[in-house]
Amino acid sequence: MATRIKWDQYETALLIETFWKIEKSPDEKKRLISELSQKLRQKAQNAGIDIDELFRNENGISMQLAPIAHAFFPERPTLTSSAMFERMVQMYKDDREGFEIVLSEANKMVNIDYDKGASGKEAFGRWIDRNEAALNIKEDIFEAIELCSNYCLKKNIVRKSFWDIKDEKELYSAGCKLLAMKAFKILHKKASTLFFSKAFPLYRQYLKEEQNDMPDKLNQIERITEEQNGQEATFISGNDNSNSISNENTDNNRDDWNQTSTDSTGVCENDPEANKLIAEVLQNSYPYGFNLLSPIEALRFRKKYFEVTGKEIQYSDNRLLGEIYKNGILFDGKVYVVTEETILRLEETIQTLVQKGLVIFYYSEIYDKNESWLFDGKVVSVEMLKTVLETRQPDYQYKANYLIACGESYNEKEALISDLNTVWGDFTLRSFTELSELLPYVPLTKIKYALTSGNQFVWNSFETYTRKDYFNCNDDQLAALRYSAAKLCSDKGSATFEELPVEDIIAENYELSETAIIDIIFSLLSDEFDRNRKALTRKGEKISINDAIANYCRDREECSFEEVEQFSKETVGEVRYPVIVEAINRTMIRVDSERFVADNMVSFDIESIDNALDGILKGNVIGMKEITTFGAFPYCGYQWNLFLLESYCRRFSRKFRYDCATANSKNAGAIIRAEFAGNYHAAMAEAVACSDTDLNVKDVFDYLISSGLMLKRQYSEIEDLIRKATLLRKER
Repeated sequence: MATRIKWDQYETALLIETFWKIEKSPDEKKRLISELSQKLRQKAQNAGIDIDELFRNENGISMQLAPIAHAFFPERPTLTSSAMFERMVQMYKDDREGFEIVLSEANKMVNIDYDKGASGKEAFGRWIDRNEAALNIKEDIFEAIELCSNYCLKKNIVRKSFWDIKDEKELYSAGCKLLAMKAFKILHKKASTLFFSKAFPLYRQYLKEEQNDMPDKLNQIERITEEQNGQEATFISGNDNSNSISNENTDNNRDDWNQTSTDSTGVCENDPEANKLIAEVLQNSYPYGFNLLSPIEALRFRKKYFEVTGKEIQYSDNRLLGEIYKNGILFDGKVYVVTEETILRLEETIQTLVQKGLVIFYYSEIYDKNESWLFDGKVVSVEMLKTVLETRQPDYQYKANYLIACGESYNEKEALISDLNTVWGDFTLRSFTELSELLPYVPLTKIKYALTSGNQFVWNSFETYTRKDYFNCNDDQLAALRYSAAKLCSDKGSATFEELPVEDIIAENYELSETAIIDIIFSLLSDEFDRNRKALTRKGEKISINDAIANYCRDREECSFEEVEQFSKETVGEVRYPVIVEAINRTMIRVDSERFVADNMVSFDIESIDNALDGILKGNVIGMKEITTFGAFPYCGYQWNLFLLESYCRRFSRKFRYDCATANSKNAGAIIRAEFAGNYHAAMAEAVACSDTDLNVKDVFDYLISSGLMLKRQYSEIEDLIRKATLLRKER
């Protein structure tokens, strides 16, 4: 059955559209509802949602039209309400343009062409999963991207959904324009923060990797610096509106940022003194970054420059912006001046460990452990740290959450294992704490992941691991293990760890726990044998719990239930109590509540015991607890009791058999004559019919429990049992 899914804004927009169509054409209601049902089901299927025949069916849609009608016309009745419905109705009333954008997106989601958009989102989601990038807020990131995408569509910043954008430059251009729109940041503060701090950088990184290249961060800015060609590139078009960026020329060129224009000041010769002063003003007056995307910011910079130097800047705006760009680090549309001392210290921090052989570094760990001096040096976030490193160390391999600081191609797991091997040293055991100190820029969760995801490391004890290749086991010892395991499997079907020749191996690996030794030995034998807890079987052979217990019991003269239960857990895991009881009883004789002994430990006089039972049973069936004396039973080596009598009737008697509802240790069951062919239900009916019990539910239950035929007053077929007992009494 498919999971119940709440209505989203796109479905609600289609529902509202259908409501007004029905209002205009009431006679078409049935057809319109049917069409909407098909649309909504198609939308869900396009998104990969598992649906059943009830999902958005016509009856359900008819019911959902009532709260929509009530929201528009309060006098109309409704039994339900929805915050989403109310919100979308309010949007329809107050922001029709915004509603139409949502409706347009909804119709795209219905059409088969929407698969392309959906696949973009799904591929990005898979990329997040692979890189383990912000997994805990993945859905929030999707929502932020979709909200920003819808806003950009509404404002004609883009002509298609962000999910349909394949070019990282095109996405960056849209993001830059959106960043400059103050109204958006005020109206959608939370979504804006999440988009520019997390979603936007991640989505850009994904698109870069998809394009299989690392394009320059802002080609249109870098072209400003190409003055050796005698030309001046431009940064922005002539637009002095800080709240938005003109898109009038979108039809001719979708990327406004690549347009060229001529500043009225003209091209100025390079002025080294001015360049030096620009760098000083930028560093001293813009500790929190210079907004490279705001034309007004350039005017403010000119004013600040004049206040500091008493001179006017002779450069054009575009030349000025290019000079500012050259003197800092571009991050999220702003240029930050990170001191050279800070950058060198950051590089040295990583290079010191690279020289020791480490290869993987996580940005968050670098920043968290060095935040004080990084922040003082104007590296204000983890994302900016990554940008600084990308700018200064282009040869590193950069991923969403980490970098690989070597020329070899590693995936995350390979890099982590390489670093663990590098820092392990000659120690047999390493703890989480030790490894975390040796790998300061790897999160502990990643260390744990690397230790547990492969077969190179083996758990030894709490938060402590060993390396498999440090295990002491020579070729002769391994050959002896193989021979012994093969022989035991041939003879018994399985081989337990205790049965293998492991004494010398344990002594030589005295630092390791038994668990670690078992894991490593069984791993060494895994090419020929399969593991079942603390037992081995031939490759491809299944281990039967009954066979395993039978083999275990067959080699012992006496054992307890507790011992067999422990063996079962180690061999195949948790096993139900009745299963163990039945398995032991097939091989051994139970002499009391705790002990089981081998058959040769008991001497049954079968003929005499059967004759004694023949004198006790007046009919075909007797409950176990109805036998209260054993004076007529000949001595068999142990004191007679109900447990011993049960074992005798299970496997040795020629005239009687034992049966029960469920195997137990509470003497619940029956002794039944061998010639009686009925099942246990029929046997209980026979016993009730032969008793003096009144045939009502209470009295019958009282008799069944007191005689030992049942353990509890729970039996779904009690009425049928009483009917059978009634018929049997009438026949007598």
